[in-house]
Amino acid sequence: MKELSINADDVVYRFELDELQRYASISDIYTDKEEVMLEVGELPAWMVSQLNMLRRLPPAKNGIPTKGIKGVGRRISSTAYWIVKPPNEKEIQYEES
Repeated sequence: MKELSINADDVVYRFELDELQRYASISDIYTDKEEVMLEVGELPAWMVSQLNMLRRLPPAKNGIPTKGIKGVGRRISSTAYWIVKPPNEKEIQYEES
């Protein structure tokens, strides 16, 4: 497994599941846009695919995140992830406030 390397032009989302794993809070780690709450069933297919790969990694120990998967992301805790958007996929749409 290759170590996660994030390029300057990558879009990386912070993704966290609620306790019941019904909802996800999603935010872009590079911007100050407000987070979006989505039902798990509403997630884009590319995000579900990335999440399924990352869920196989062990959760962080002693607050130290696991190594990431290049082009996929990193598992930060048992419920939180950094997910890299594949180049040809659409970004998460934020509602204008």
